[in-house]
Amino acid sequence: MLWIIFIALSLIFYVVLHYRPHIIQIGHFNHAKFVNVENKTFYIEEVEFRDSQAAIHGYFNITPALQNRAEVLETPIRFF
Repeated sequence: MLWIIFIALSLIFYVVLHYRPHIIQIGHFNHAKFVNVENKTFYIEEVEFRDSQAAIHGYFNITPALQNRAEVLETPIRFF
């Protein structure tokens, strides 16, 4: 019985300590990763949408969502 409690508490602590909030709140989160390109680190999140209409809605809302998180220096928007 003690082993079950220990495993459950360990799992809870692991999930709490390794949780990262997602930047993109639009769509269904798929996965995230860090990529290094020419000594610059980029954080990439991949999300999925239920259909094409939701994807188009998400494309147009992603720039304002990112602008609300920090100051954006330049935002050339070309969707098509």
